[in-house]
Amino acid sequence: MKKVLVVDDHVPSIISLIYFLDKQAYHPDFAFDGANGLNSFLNKNYDYLILDWNMPIMNGKSFLITLDYILTKSN
Repeated sequence: MKKVLVVDDHVPSIISLIYFLDKQAYHPDFAFDGANGLNSFLNKNYDYLILDWNMPIMNGKSFLITLDYILTKSN
């Protein structure tokens, strides 16, 4: 079963995505902001990421820039 991280601050979107992904035999997990999502993404092994662009604390663009920086520094 493929693991998916959904990072979004809009609860109805998260509920819809988790319902849909579960029906498609994916194992969904979620975070409500970019900072928590980044922490989850780095500490667990996900196959896919669904990322909202406009979020509090850390938006989608900052998430991706930070993730790229971390992954580049670790190589």
